[in-house]
Amino acid sequence: MTIKLLESFNGIPSNAIVTLDAPTEAALLSRLKASSNLAGGFPFLGNEPFDIDPISVKSMAAESLGAKPGADPRTNFDAIQRALACKGFVSLTQPGTYFINATLTIYDNTIFQLANGVTIKAAASGPLLQSNGFATRAQTTPVTLAWSASSVNCTVNWTNHPFVVGDYCYLSGSTGDSAFTGVFPVKTINSANQFVVTLRRIPAATFAGSIVGKKADANIFLSGGNWDYNASGGNNGVDLQAMTILLGIAANVVVENITSIDNLKWGVHFGAVTNYRMSNCNALNTRSDHIKVYGPAFDGVMENSNAYFGSTSDDFISLQTKENNAFASVRWCYGDVIGARINNSVCQNQSLNSGSAIVLYPSGNELMDDIVIDGVYGSGPQSGVVIATTTDTGSPPVVGRIVVKNNSWRVTSDGSGCMLSVDQFATIRNLELDGMTFYPTRANHVAIQIANANVDINYLKLKNFVSDPNTTFNFFGMQVVAGAVRSTVFEGCTFNRGSGLPRWIDVSNAPAATMDTIEIRDCRGGANAVMLVGGGNFVNTPGILFESNNLDTCLSVFNSTANLRIATANNTIRDASNGVLRNNGNNVFDLTRMGGDVLTGSSVWMVSTGGTPSFNVRGVATPQALAYAAAPAPNLALGNVVVLGTLTGAAAMANPTNVPPAGEEVTFQFTQDATGGRAVTWGTNYLFPTAFVSGGAATNGQQTSITFRSNGTKLWAQGTNVWN
Repeated sequence: MTIKLLESFNGIPSNAIVTLDAPTEAALLSRLKASSNLAGGFPFLGNEPFDIDPISVKSMAAESLGAKPGADPRTNFDAIQRALACKGFVSLTQPGTYFINATLTIYDNTIFQLANGVTIKAAASGPLLQSNGFATRAQTTPVTLAWSASSVNCTVNWTNHPFVVGDYCYLSGSTGDSAFTGVFPVKTINSANQFVVTLRRIPAATFAGSIVGKKADANIFLSGGNWDYNASGGNNGVDLQAMTILLGIAANVVVENITSIDNLKWGVHFGAVTNYRMSNCNALNTRSDHIKVYGPAFDGVMENSNAYFGSTSDDFISLQTKENNAFASVRWCYGDVIGARINNSVCQNQSLNSGSAIVLYPSGNELMDDIVIDGVYGSGPQSGVVIATTTDTGSPPVVGRIVVKNNSWRVTSDGSGCMLSVDQFATIRNLELDGMTFYPTRANHVAIQIANANVDINYLKLKNFVSDPNTTFNFFGMQVVAGAVRSTVFEGCTFNRGSGLPRWIDVSNAPAATMDTIEIRDCRGGANAVMLVGGGNFVNTPGILFESNNLDTCLSVFNSTANLRIATANNTIRDASNGVLRNNGNNVFDLTRMGGDVLTGSSVWMVSTGGTPSFNVRGVATPQALAYAAAPAPNLALGNVVVLGTLTGAAAMANPTNVPPAGEEVTFQFTQDATGGRAVTWGTNYLFPTAFVSGGAATNGQQTSITFRSNGTKLWAQGTNVWN
């Protein structure tokens, strides 16, 4: 059986026509994630190119029209272009270099296959290849739209339109919701003047402005060969003429097994596309982005690709909803970027000052959503993944879900980058980081950095993060320089120390940071690792859950000038000799112990390193050691089990400070010295329904304890005590 996917599945884009195993197809159909109606779909390119056997379609060898290595550039261009104009299956099989003097145009329903050893090289200024949709992008038709709220169906009114069901229509010009801009499949034909397209998402608002339409190319397949822009040989095109391959206003586009060489700007550019794929492609000596994607771009896969950047470079892959005004000369389209997958790719960047692996550029009026970056490796001077907003194109962007996993990025020693940085204003709904390996290469290196006061991340999860166990540098797992992270989760992370000192979370340099909740679960720290919430300026009172962590010989520190709410459970801390929770300000510190914590080396939970913090302890018994004095002054915030040092004289217990809330229990423990007979008396805020046995008659070494219950201001004794 064959089905059409109604949403992406295992990396296969929506509207793809595929044949899967029977149980999978049945499950997808039953859950309405697929349909047996294939109308409007396209054969999935990952099976075979359009599932078309080249023998069964019209075939044309460009050599048969006069193309050959070493021929005059005009001769080669004419021969190859005539072959492409025939559509179908076009080949170039004789190894060698084919110079061309103009930009080739590839049309819909065309497979262009170059054999191993074939190189197409520019002999004049400009790109090597463009799609017909891009080449004729200015040729549009005014249309009107009709749309009902909460629907992905949009009616297009177009006099004498050229479409049949299964074609694709490019709509642009809406100044309302960006959902109405893109390349959309034609779902139904109502008449010669009206048809219905399926939008990529349900619009949140209606369209506005002057809408234009254009028939998009469909089914373009480019395979093999070396594509040499020849920048070092004098090809110095400007703006869009500086790109090597330009594929736009098209659906079902595949580029595979190509190598772009000596690029001046972008190696391969996609814009206004849907269902696009780039696989097993390489870039050598490129001076800018290997792959650049402009919105509107839906359901793309970029995988198994490699790029080598020389001393002058930019980014490996960048996705951009709208280009900055500073580069308006290349901003030929803009719109949503939804459903992009970047998988199993390697970037080696030798630049000394620029170049990241993946850069995401959301903008204010367009949507970026459902971006998965899985398995990107390499090195460079800047960050592995950057979310760098297009700052001058609208209100603060709203970004949906971004997943970054299984990445290993080494920032070169002279670089300034991180594993991931958010350094421009944006609201991000969901940012998930999983399986990342971090190699600190300088002092205080940061793995994850939030660095703009206008960043607002609703949910950030760091899972299975591992730092280099051989590092010699201090480093930060996550640093919030400015902005807000509403909900933060660290899960299953390993913060190896080496000979450096890791800080798990740091806000020490933040002028104002908002972190509503922080959950740290199932994490491990190496020798002398530090879990630090640094002395920053929180604008709120964050709540922190510290659960089921295993810290080998660790100093675990919460350290802040802000109020904190801490809950702990089931942690193992192998060296708590310097305190588990440390505080250095005049703030309120609420600790709820839920049980199961194991401390060795010391049972000291809280240490004040400066200021006069207020400690409030709830939950399971938390002992505090109180040195003997003639008038001991218990601070109940330091623990709800007060163990007074051995009585070497009488003790008049002063009224306690930081009395816990009503209903909480507090216990006092006393031990006589060898002399014995040391009396214990109490201040006025200790109330005894039954008289306390003071200890005046106790013998050497005897002990006693008594438990009180708080009423919020005073402590009421629960029963009496015995010395034994």
